[in-house]
Amino acid sequence: MVVDDGSALLARLELGVERGQTGDLMDLLEYHHDRLERVYSVGGLYQAVCDSEAWRAAWGEAQPLLTEFLSRWGQSRAVYDTLRSLQQGAELAPARRRLLDSLVLEMELAGVALDAESRERFRTIQAE
Repeated sequence: MVVDDGSALLARLELGVERGQTGDLMDLLEYHHDRLERVYSVGGLYQAVCDSEAWRAAWGEAQPLLTEFLSRWGQSRAVYDTLRSLQQGAELAPARRRLLDSLVLEMELAGVALDAESRERFRTIQAE
């Protein structure tokens, strides 16, 4: 469900459908980013403290999906361009500016500026 919702937003951004007020768009991106990060971090924590055969099997199915989606999200030019336009355009509160700067940096570290072949290689390495 989290990956499906994020994929739908990613598709709307890539088609140029998702527009709106700066604050609204920032809230939407922040909401989806936080939701994905929360699922991934809680899953990893649970794996570390409550290890069981059933959990390993469930997490073994979910983790590759989350990792693949987070890599796609982090390398999405549509999301990156949207964040950069927000970063360059609007007057933002200091906390929101720091969040936006952090998200842009996170995407740059995820390889958003790489060429297509290098992005694919980066995603393959992330999945290992």
